[in-house]
Amino acid sequence: FEGELIDAQTNKPVVKVVRKGEGKTLNNEKAPLTVETLKQVIDDMATDATMFDVTHK
Repeated sequence: FEGELIDAQTNKPVVKVVRKGEGKTLNNEKAPLTVETLKQVIDDMATDATMFDVTHK
């Protein structure tokens, strides 16, 4: 995942992040990739985001 949080007032990036993770294994290459497949990766990224110390200047 790559993400960027933008300050709504200044329209400037506050946080940029790249997160590597592994979701559930798909049955085959035609199996759909869903949010449920990546749920643990998303949850881990959300937990990490709460640990950022962002101070506005």
